Amino acid sequence: MAEILGTIGSIIGLVDTALKAREYLKDFHNAPGEQKKLFTDMEDLKPLLVELEKRVSDSPSTSTLQQIASPLARFNTVLEGFTTKVRPADGRWSKFSKQLTWTLWNKKEAKEYLDEFESIKSLISVWLVVDILYVGHQQNDILAAVAENVRAQQMRTSAAQHNTISEWLTSLNFFQRQSDIFSARQPGTGEWLLSDPQFKDWELGSGKILWCRGMPGAGKTVISVSRSIVINQLEVDFQTDSIGVACIYLNHKETEAQTISNLLASLCKQLLVTKSIPPTVLEMHRRHLSRGTRPSVEEVLEVLRCAVAEYAKIYFIINALDEYPEEQRNILLEYLSTIILGPPTINLMITSRPNVTLVPFLPHVLLVEIQAADDDIRRYVDTHIQKSSRLSRHVRSRPELRDEIPSKIIANVKGMQVFLLQSREHC
Repeated sequence: MAEILGTIGSIIGLVDTALKAREYLKDFHNAPGEQKKLFTDMEDLKPLLVELEKRVSDSPSTSTLQQIASPLARFNTVLEGFTTKVRPADGRWSKFSKQLTWTLWNKKEAKEYLDEFESIKSLISVWLVVDILYVGHQQNDILAAVAENVRAQQMRTSAAQHNTISEWLTSLNFFQRQSDIFSARQPGTGEWLLSDPQFKDWELGSGKILWCRGMPGAGKTVISVSRSIVINQLEVDFQTDSIGVACIYLNHKETEAQTISNLLASLCKQLLVTKSIPPTVLEMHRRHLSRGTRPSVEEVLEVLRCAVAEYAKIYFIINALDEYPEEQRNILLEYLSTIILGPPTINLMITSRPNVTLVPFLPHVLLVEIQAADDDIRRYVDTHIQKSSRLSRHVRSRPELRDEIPSKIIANVKGMQVFLLQSREHC
């Protein structure tokens, strides 16, 4: 195919050269009609050659293509002779002599060139038609490829639109927060919760509310985040698009950004990350964007209902509820209750200190007290001894400290999960 493309390129170049030579030859009006027709035929031939070059570049080698290789090479040789006759060398006399020679061509010589031009034009025209028929036989494959390209483009457009609307709903990004906090968790800690009967009841039930409460530093941050042991467990147990998981981190330092509307919108954002944007949300986005306004809480709540309807079952996890101001907390619980206390498709997990009141918004809850497990504390202490060069030196000089230090802590914390205090620094 490369050789044929080279031949076609050469012919196109020769045609261009001959057409340029016509600029001074055409002034001799007494030239016979056959000579003039040669240039007209070349003008007609050029678009065919250009199309042929494109078709050969785009199409695989075929038997028809091989059949025209020899005629193309022959025509290239003929055209080289033609351009030699009409192209002048340098110098005024050379140019004049070419003009004079041009007018004295005999009809036979001109006719021979015209026959060659007509022959190659017919051959190229036939090949282009045959190629179209060949493509027709491959129509199904081509249509499938086109459809796939269209789908890919639609997916790219849809993804860009999805990201735009998600960020428009809220800029809160709890995905990154989940990752940051989970990375601070000591491997192997907190797994006792997964076997707790109340947790299993909540995990496997429908319409259940689980309240995990503990004193400050009791580990409620780590056990409640997405991709924590709880989220990981849910993902392992329910690997399906019909079950959704979304969570909220509440932080007393970020109350200004964590408005009721933004928090509810963050739940929508997480639920829709693997789903198409519902038409009602697209229309709401278009309407507010044209006016330069933001959706009301009621509108966001309606979007949340649309997102919930995309799933057969949903797990919501609200972390550190006690860090949210009481007035806003009660409003948030009231809005959530209108979603959760509907059809039994949503399970809610809340972590907080004991001083939070869930009644009257969430009257029936399962309760788990967050307490430090001895093995968790020992893992935490061992890790910090290994990280501290000073502590490591003391333990090497007094090996008994490796047991004494965690034993002293276990005896004094009285249920305080100090092994997760470091994680709370990320809240």
